[in-house]
Amino acid sequence: MANMHAKIAVVFLSLLLVIPFAPAQNSYEKIVDEPELEIQTYSIDTAEPVSLNEDFRAFASSLKTELCVLLNYEDAVEITNTGERPSEYIIGLSGDAARYATAVPDTFSLMPGESRLVYNYMHFPRDSAGHYELKTSIRTAGGLEKEITQEIDARLCNDNFVLAHNFNQSACPCLEMVYKFTIKNTGNDIESYTFGLDKFSEYSNISHNPLILGEGESENVWLYIKPDCGIYGQHVVNFYSIAEKSGIETRAPLLLNIRKCYDYNIRTGNLLDNDMDKFNATFKEKDAQYNVCAGSNKSIPIMIENTAYIGNNYFYQLAGEEWGGIYGNFVRLNGYERGFTYLDLSPGRDLTGEHKFVFNARSQLGNERKQKVITVDIVDCYGLLVETKKGEMVCDCENSEFSFDVTNMGRFKENIELQLDGPEYLSLVRNTTVLNASETSAVSVAASPSCGDRFSGQIKIKAFSDNAYSESTPYLEVTPIAECYDIRIRSEDNIKMGFSERKVPIEIVHEGIKAGDYSIGIEAENWISADAESFELEPGNTHSFNVIANPGNISEGNYYADINIKVKNVIYKKQIKFNIKRDRFNFWEFINFYRYWVYAGILALALLVFLAVFLKERARVWKIRSMIRKSMKNGKKKNKKEESKEKKKAKGKKPKGRKKLKIFWVYFIAILLLMASAYFLRHSISGFLGYVWFFFLTYIWYIVTGILLLIAVIFILNFIDKK
Repeated sequence: MANMHAKIAVVFLSLLLVIPFAPAQNSYEKIVDEPELEIQTYSIDTAEPVSLNEDFRAFASSLKTELCVLLNYEDAVEITNTGERPSEYIIGLSGDAARYATAVPDTFSLMPGESRLVYNYMHFPRDSAGHYELKTSIRTAGGLEKEITQEIDARLCNDNFVLAHNFNQSACPCLEMVYKFTIKNTGNDIESYTFGLDKFSEYSNISHNPLILGEGESENVWLYIKPDCGIYGQHVVNFYSIAEKSGIETRAPLLLNIRKCYDYNIRTGNLLDNDMDKFNATFKEKDAQYNVCAGSNKSIPIMIENTAYIGNNYFYQLAGEEWGGIYGNFVRLNGYERGFTYLDLSPGRDLTGEHKFVFNARSQLGNERKQKVITVDIVDCYGLLVETKKGEMVCDCENSEFSFDVTNMGRFKENIELQLDGPEYLSLVRNTTVLNASETSAVSVAASPSCGDRFSGQIKIKAFSDNAYSESTPYLEVTPIAECYDIRIRSEDNIKMGFSERKVPIEIVHEGIKAGDYSIGIEAENWISADAESFELEPGNTHSFNVIANPGNISEGNYYADINIKVKNVIYKKQIKFNIKRDRFNFWEFINFYRYWVYAGILALALLVFLAVFLKERARVWKIRSMIRKSMKNGKKKNKKEESKEKKKAKGKKPKGRKKLKIFWVYFIAILLLMASAYFLRHSISGFLGYVWFFFLTYIWYIVTGILLLIAVIFILNFIDKK
């Protein structure tokens, strides 16, 4: 029977348009308007067996058949082995009706005395009405052959038309499959149709059953099949429609492809710490490659995901190193549910290298087996480094910060805690930091010493995680704020001037340890002011500005100006005295005021005279030697008078312009050197570029006067030389 139904499935799955089916007796009775006839059975036998040991009998229920086109018709021939040994039979169809018929089965075997029905399934298309002949030949493997000839009268007479829209469905167990049919009354009268299935009826439901249709009417019917969760594989189910009045039965073969949907997945997640609540942790999928530090305790979450909608039981076990183990060996999961177990790892501190674990799982339904290979690389991977300067200096009476660096020297992300051991007015801006592998972060220390607090010594900065520790002990000194921003104010203390405007240059030299923003304040008469309000200054640098005094019409006398330079809450002061008098020339006061220039002038004049005499003598000697060489070369003898004239003539040929120019440059350079020496003797050497610019702007007229004096001295010396 299994072979027979397989053949039925092959035949009917090839039909997209499914046509009615009716038994021969009912069809004949409804088509022919004659009294009910008794159906006789005809038998064909033979007296000429191929051998004494092999024989069979074949008979058909009718040799004349009337049927309706568009219907599926089924006829049977019974084969009985009447021989003495088993035989194999081959069924063949011929005649002009053979192209519309199929024999199922077409080959089979029978033991002696056994019988088998061979079904001829016939289907004549709409335009094939007429008379036909169908010959069924039965031949044994031994060569014995018999034949049955039937006459077929095909007519167009159906009133039960069934159209299957989707006869082939695939689904998983427990999942509903929906089939759509169109039922049409092709007869000439109202008809009632009843529907059913030849199997799986207990898992089915039909939208309309029964269905009443008038002449020519049609309607859609839906079939819902939901097999039990334990059923899977390929199944052929016949949907039938029975017309109540005509008795015509139409069948539509349906294919149920119920897949074995018991699939599941095994996934691994990110490493977890053993001491955390693993069962409430968020699962983040990761490939099964892990780096684990020696001596650490970690867990690898393993998720079993039921991707089917059917609940199932899953059994699992682990193969691998003894320092790894899993929770339990069984989990029950509903459809689409996830379950977790954990691979706990506790490698020793001395353990390194790559190790593998194999997670094996099996489902109870379907017996689906899977495994997951987990690779664990054990490395020595932790380390921290705290880097600080050798010394830090902070100022009292102000809030400030200094920083240090923390570096994760390991291979994995670390949560790092920070601690500071030192005076109570020191605190860490943050006590924790998170660093990835090889990452460095700057951490600030806030210092807020009160005025008068002093400290000089080492502090300790510590960084530690669950796996590493590092510390540093920098030197810290708390300095008075006045020393931190200390400056020196340079200016003349006593200014003697008339009633015209005068600018007094002020120089500020930073002698402290911290850069600051300084503000300028003047406490004085309203005719005294500064040409700047503030400035920034780095340690070791110099800044200049001017105090402008414009007395105007005031009384003679002494006036005082207090220069206040403020930074933070510290004020640096300097007082300047302005002695205001009418402009009366006093030679000795003039000499005293310009005494440095007088000293420089005297030294310059002496040097110039010395250089002039020295150079003049050297030039005279050079000329004499030059004339002697020239005389010796020409071989001319001259008397003393001619020789004297020749010397004078040679002396007169020397370009005076070049000589004057050379002497001028010598004098000029000497004057500049003397002026610079005098100035730097008065002031300490610091802030060189600032001094040069300040010197140039302030003493430009003195420089011009010195150059003019130098020219006058050169002129006088040349005049004396001519005389």
